Amino acid sequence: MKKLIFMSLAFWLLLGSNAFAACTRADIAGTWNIYFGIGTAVARCTLKAPNIERGSSCYIPEVGNPVPLTGNLALRRNCNITGNVFFNGIQLTVDGWISRDKQNISGMTWFPIVSVNPVSNVGGVFSGVKK
Repeated sequence: MKKLIFMSLAFWLLLGSNAFAACTRADIAGTWNIYFGIGTAVARCTLKAPNIERGSSCYIPEVGNPVPLTGNLALRRNCNITGNVFFNGIQLTVDGWISRDKQNISGMTWFPIVSVNPVSNVGGVFSGVKK
């Protein structure tokens, strides 16, 4: 049993300190290039986080002009990203993860369709890289 514990400990030490790296608010701060799709709709976004601020927008081919974004993202210590993004009158809920090197994010988004009874959600996926 002691040998198993020792081998397990050695394995984690060999992985290095990055295996235990935690995320902080500073890791999400900055400008991100985000790509996402919901159903047949796609968008290319520039997002300034964590408070989605002036200069954040999405280019949606069907719309043509950049659409401003607002919202807020939170980054938990375990590197989980959650929050809400508002654009073009739609509130998207965001749930994703930041990579170990803090340069990539990916996850899912969704919004409720309240005109459907019962209410259902439409969802999509996103990925992004830090500028």
